[in-house]
Amino acid sequence: MFLNKETVTTLPAAVITGKGRNRGAGSIVHFGVGGFHRSHQAWAIQQLIGLDPALNSTWNICGVCIMPQDKIFVEKMKKQDLLYSLRICASGEKEEVMVIDAITELLFGPEETEKVISRIADANTSLVTFTITEGGYNIDEATGEFDLKHVDIQHDLQSGNLPKTVFGYLAAGLKQRYVNGGAPLTLLSCDNIQGNGDVLKLALYSFVRAYHPALIEYLDKQVAFPNSMVDRITPVTQPADRASLLEKYGYEDECLVVCEPFFQWVIEKHTAPGFPPLEQAGVDLVSDVRAYESMKLRILNGGHSLTGLIGKAMGYNYIHDAITDKNISTLFDLYNEKEVHLSLEALPGVDYKVYANQVKHRFGNAMINDSTDRIISGSTAKIPKFVLPVINWQIANGIRPVTGALIVAAWWFYLDTQVINGGMINDPAAEEWSSLFKTHADNTLAAFLDRQDVFGDLSLSEPFRDQVADFAVSIRKHDMLYACAQAIKSLV
Repeated sequence: MFLNKETVTTLPAAVITGKGRNRGAGSIVHFGVGGFHRSHQAWAIQQLIGLDPALNSTWNICGVCIMPQDKIFVEKMKKQDLLYSLRICASGEKEEVMVIDAITELLFGPEETEKVISRIADANTSLVTFTITEGGYNIDEATGEFDLKHVDIQHDLQSGNLPKTVFGYLAAGLKQRYVNGGAPLTLLSCDNIQGNGDVLKLALYSFVRAYHPALIEYLDKQVAFPNSMVDRITPVTQPADRASLLEKYGYEDECLVVCEPFFQWVIEKHTAPGFPPLEQAGVDLVSDVRAYESMKLRILNGGHSLTGLIGKAMGYNYIHDAITDKNISTLFDLYNEKEVHLSLEALPGVDYKVYANQVKHRFGNAMINDSTDRIISGSTAKIPKFVLPVINWQIANGIRPVTGALIVAAWWFYLDTQVINGGMINDPAAEEWSSLFKTHADNTLAAFLDRQDVFGDLSLSEPFRDQVADFAVSIRKHDMLYACAQAIKSLV
């Protein structure tokens, strides 16, 4: 039995469903309907609707997928009448399964371009959200500016072309919206980027200036770009997860999402009129989100990089196994206590030690079955945002970096090993790294650290380079366990 609008009424009582809800057109458009969106924002909207279906059903979501490879997913979702299961797994074999029906429309941009543009332009749409990954904002890491020369951006700037990028769709929709009267709108990034609203605003303004400058006045007066912080561990769903759902609950779901129970969404209050009352669903609305962003990016995401890279080098395939290793667990605690927490601003009502312990407990959730490979993937975008800010703070304050330098050394070791063994580097910059390491095979570490587009001024910092080199030598001469023990010894 496959999940759809008919079979959903026959599911076991243990499966939570939203029976009897109005699934009409909604007032939220979302770009990037991946697993994280479905476990996080769509789940939060589902909670909001469930509190008062009659009052809140207008907050349904129109999902938009624009990448060519998204077509298969869109077809699967439509076959299931846009229903999917969310399996929330806690430690100790406890779980909760619910059917999410908050997505009431799903558009495949390359084939439904005008519909996407119309949804953005519709005055009833008051919120557009994004999970398009760090790379989706098209920011040049070296300059911090929007890359107007990118081939797809140039395509979208040519009059008459159907858009390929999120900015092409967005600008076309905003232009039509402006012509229709210019209703207020909130554009809300939900990606793991510090100052994600500011980054979205920078990117969109840069595109619009080249696309239709008259829109700038509308953006200035009527469009809000709040920053936000999102958190919920959501690994890639595996075939075994779908098989388990069928065995336990008697139905098949090709769009199943698995996640942890923990949920956090912090949004700045700087929103346009018509913003949904998300605080009713457990979302925190604050005046300034920056301290929350730093906390999450440095403790959780940086901790993930630590656990994934060091764990992989020590032979662990899963995060929950790696974090229970005595040495990794100890290093995780010391990294936070002795290094990360010092770099963070005080946050009223938040104990960073408590938060870090909670994060470590979440990492140990075997039900999530998150892989070290997934955490390592895309490290070129992750390390500069999650780990290097702590090191930069240490260098600026005359403090020798320890664990952060070990994480960087572990990243170098991963890349070097993959190139030597002919393995796949799971990273958008894989070809660049492979070429660099092959060209400089006699000293890959120096070539690695010389990349100022990745490491910034740290490439010129002798204390940083020396510490990374010390750990790299230890890893090569001995192993990662030895290097890990070295780091622990220097911190206690």
